[in-house]
Amino acid sequence: KGLYNLAEAHAQSKNYPKAIQYYLKTAELSRLHRNFELLLRAYNGLGKTYHLQGNYNEGLAYYEKALDLARYLEDYLSAAAVAQAQRHREAQGQGGHAQQRDVVGGRGHA
Repeated sequence: KGLYNLAEAHAQSKNYPKAIQYYLKTAELSRLHRNFELLLRAYNGLGKTYHLQGNYNEGLAYYEKALDLARYLEDYLSAAAVAQAQRHREAQGQGGHAQQRDVVGGRGHA
C-alpha cells in the first residue's frame, strides 16, 4: 500500500510520470499477491492520471480494467456469500430444504 500512497502523492503534486510508475508497480505487486482491492485502486489511479495528462485513450483503457475487475469482484463476492449461506444452512441441519427468505421483506416462503 506504500507504493500506492506514493503514487497518490505524486499525482497530487502533478508529477504524473512518477505517479504512473508507482501505480504500475502497485498493480504488478497487487496482481502477484492477489490483492484485488488494491489492484482496482491502482487501475483507477492510472486511468485518472492518464486522463489528467490528456492521454484519454490510455486513461479509458485503465478505467475499463478497473470496471471489469469491480464486476468480477462483485460476482465473486456474491458467489461466496451464497456458498457461505448454504454452508450455514447445512451446518444447521437444514440442508437444501430450509425455508427460503425474501431478502427484502424477510418473509418466509415454504
